Order: sequence, then C-alpha cells, then structure tokens
Amino acid sequence: YTTIVVGAGPNADATLPFSVVLGTKTTFDGEVRLSAVRPRALHLLPHSHVDIGYSDPQPDVERKQWKNLQDAVELGRKTASYPPEARFKWNVEGLWSVESYLKQAPPDAREAFLDAVRSGTIGLQANDTNILTGLATPEELRRWTSGSRRLRAAYGLEPGRTAMHSDIPGLSWPVVA
Repeated sequence: YTTIVVGAGPNADATLPFSVVLGTKTTFDGEVRLSAVRPRALHLLPHSHVDIGYSDPQPDVERKQWKNLQDAVELGRKTASYPPEARFKWNVEGLWSVESYLKQAPPDAREAFLDAVRSGTIGLQANDTNILTGLATPEELRRWTSGSRRLRAAYGLEPGRTAMHSDIPGLSWPVVA
C-alpha cells in the first residue's frame, strides 16, 4: 500500500470570510473559524474488485482480472526506478484470479508476475475469494485460504497474512479467531 499523510506542514487555526448567496439574496455574510487539522496517515490500497455474476459472467471477470494482473506487472516495471514511495503497487483481492492466471500465462508472463510478487510490487491476500462468512460451513472456512497454500507449494510464494474482504457484509466471529 501507499501512505499519504494529510495535514502535515503548515497547519494552524484560521478565520476566513464566508458568504452564502441564494439567487440575489445574501443569507450569511461573516466569518468561519477553521481548526487546525490533526495529521492523519491514509493507506491507499490499489486493487480491482472481483464481482463474479453481478457485473459479468465468471469467464469475463476472469479475463478482466488477468488483464489487471498484466497491467500491474507492467506499471510496476515502469515505476521500478522511482523513489520507493512513488512506485506502483497493486493488491490482489483474492487468489482465485491469480491461480487461474498462472495456469494459462505463457512462461515469460508467469515469471514476470512471480517476480512482481516477490519484489513487493504485487501484494497477495490469503483468501481465494470473498464469501459470506456468516453462512459458510466450517469446511468452507477452512478452504477459504487454501489457494495461499497451493501457491506456496507450487511457486514458493508467501501470500500475505491478511484477507481483503470487500463488498460482502463483513466477517463473522469464527474468522477473527
């Protein structure tokens, strides 16, 4: 991910003139007091959402995700000489698309992708897909991260110890433990 600090630098309380005009009538004319902004770090996590069946059928989503992976490798290559904080980084929402990409990719594209993962340009999550964890059986929860074990065995990759979970309503307590 990329970190941006908001509110850094000159930062103080201020009073600014402020007017509200509706049509031709001024409804407020005065000053507004603004407090200094407490600096905050924002962590940006570039990724693409995998939405099978809602946006497109599975084969179309799969091809779009493969394209995203290829684009991420290329953007990582193009920015590799930039300062570390300016280099492109990509995060894969789930490993389903990674496994299918690696099975069909030509050897040179597969190696470029694996190199991008190993260099940190592409981050892998531990989960295969987004699932409704509150409805999942214990067996489904056990298999939810099986792709990370397959990638470790096949390619020596170490997917993250995190699971990106978006667009599905939350994680149930059995997942937290």
